[in-house]
Amino acid sequence: MSFMLMNDMKSLQEKYKNNVVINKKKIDITTQKILFGRVM
Repeated sequence: MSFMLMNDMKSLQEKYKNNVVINKKKIDITTQKILFGRVM
């Protein structure tokens, strides 16, 4: 039981980490677009 729970927590953390990375990439791209738009 507790082992299953720990496994779930681990996979949740992995999903969360991946989402954070993806969101950071999205934010970086939008920031670059905004900065690039100001330069142009």
